[in-house]
Order: sequence, then structure tokens, then C-alpha cells
Amino acid sequence: MKKAICLILTLVFVLATLTACGSAASTQTSASAGSAPANTAAGSNAASDFPSSAITLINTSDAGSASDIMARAAAQVITENSGVNIMVDDKPGGSGAVGTTYVTNSANDGYTILMSLYGHTLLNAALNDVGYTNDSFTHICMLASAPFCFAVRPDTFASYDEMVAAFKSGETYNVGVPGASSGPAVFFNMFLDELGIGDNIQVIPYDSGSAASAALMGGDLDVTCLPCSESMKYHESGELKVLLVCGDTPHFAAPDIPTAADAGLECRGELWYGISAPAGLDESIVDFYEEQFKAAFDSSVFQDTLNSIGAIPVWMGHTEFSDYCANQWAQLTALGK
Repeated sequence: MKKAICLILTLVFVLATLTACGSAASTQTSASAGSAPANTAAGSNAASDFPSSAITLINTSDAGSASDIMARAAAQVITENSGVNIMVDDKPGGSGAVGTTYVTNSANDGYTILMSLYGHTLLNAALNDVGYTNDSFTHICMLASAPFCFAVRPDTFASYDEMVAAFKSGETYNVGVPGASSGPAVFFNMFLDELGIGDNIQVIPYDSGSAASAALMGGDLDVTCLPCSESMKYHESGELKVLLVCGDTPHFAAPDIPTAADAGLECRGELWYGISAPAGLDESIVDFYEEQFKAAFDSSVFQDTLNSIGAIPVWMGHTEFSDYCANQWAQLTALGK
């Protein structure tokens, strides 16, 4: 009898144990099956609830620079319009590589974005091994352009077409640029390459745009390729003549001067300013930023700011700006081969 009771108790214990294990396994399986959707939902909610805290806009130039002034104006308008707090953080150094690398190494959650500049985001990366490429970014929008231009003495070439014809004649011409690896120098080499102009053109670097302009006015140069901010003042005074604005948009100081787009050039020479973020940014966050920065761009505060620093208002949304940057990157990297 005692043996029978012991046997029964043993069977009850085994059945209870099996039942408990089965329940635990079932519970564990259910939890495992539900964990992935829970994480996905959390990620989706994070994007849909964006922004839930302050945003940092990294500027890669010094405080008081054109990009810093522009970033603060845009941040002010967005904060006033939406209540979203955008803090501008200046991280200069390494020709922009310090601040830009900081952004590309940040989480792609939208809370760290970049005041991107042509020279810092693409040119510096294409010419130097700085640890990032164009594929490191989600490009959100372009806000402004500070194009380069070709300037000559008024008694020389009458037009851009006449200058090109002279360049193609095989005669030697001296062209001044502000530094051997500057944006204008790189653009001018792309320009020569696109038009198939030979080595009869001598590209001469100067310490500054003002020094190159002085050399042109003094007769040591035939042409300069400089930012419009340097040459346009001499054009307005009649001391020099600007033949071509090397971007897409006419310059507000002289809208009758043809642009690179008018001349049919594929290469572009301009110091653009835009907004970028680490690669892989959620589309809904991209849409949020595109909408907010477009509203800031259209505001009188931002337009007055651009006018005060001599930049041309140029708006490109996410798709157009992304394609534009990809094309510029291809041109820059092809030039270095």
C-alpha cells in the first residue's frame, strides 16, 4: 500500500513538473515571438514621435562665419514656427572634417544634423582621406549658394564665349585662383577638363582672392576664377568685368550675367550651404526637416540674413539635393584619378 501511494505521488510530481515546464516554454515562446514586433513598434514610434527632445545643428566653421550666421537664423525661425529647440554647435577644424566627422559618427536618429558646406562635405572628402564620403550622408536640402565667377579686365574679352574661344586657340593664358587646392581651383580644372582645353592655360594660385584680383587689374593675369563675393564689387565699380557666374542661379547684383547653366556647362562652381544628416535617416524625419527648413528658407528673417552675407537663396529639396551632391562627388573623384 505504501508503495502504491509513493508511486501515485511520484506520478503526480512528474505530471506537475511537465505541466510547469510546458507553461514556461509556452510563455517563453510567446515572449520571443512578440519581442521583434515590440522593437519594431518602438522604432516606428520613435520616428513618428520625432522630435521629442532638443536637436543639435553642427556648424563646421567658426562662430560668426557665414554658415554659423545662416544656421542660427534658420534655427531661430524653426523654433519660433514649431517650438522645436535647435541648438547650433560650432565645431571648426580640419577644413571642416572635425565637425563633419562628428555628425557622420552620430546616431542616425535625427537629433544631430549638419550645416553642410560644399568645401567641407564633398571637396575636402574627395581630395583627402578624412574617413567619410558622400555615402556617409542623408542630404536633406540646399539653402544657399555663393558661386564662383570668371572675371577679366574690361578691355579684354567681351564675353564668356570669346574667352573660351581664346582658351581653345592654344595661346597661353594665366588664370588666378585663391589657393592651389581651393574650390575655385578645383572647379576650374573640371571646367578645363569638360571643355577639352589643353595645358596652354596656366593656373596660378594666390594667397587670397583680393591678391588675385589686384594681379588681374595690374595686368599679371588674364582671368580670375574667384567667389562672386570677391569679384562682383569690382564688376559694379567698372574695374573688372564678370563674364560668367559659375552656378545655376543669376547673381542678384548683376542678373544679366550668364550662368554655368546658361552656358551649358555640366560642372558647377559654387560654395553651397545645406542641411545633411548621417546616412540612413528615417524618411519621415527627412520629410519633417524638409518641411521645417523650407518654411525657414521662405521667411523674411532668413532671406534678409542671406542678403546680409552676400549668399544667393537657392532651395533644393531632399531628392534634388541628393542627386546634385552625388553628381558633384562623381566629378570630384573623377578629377582626382
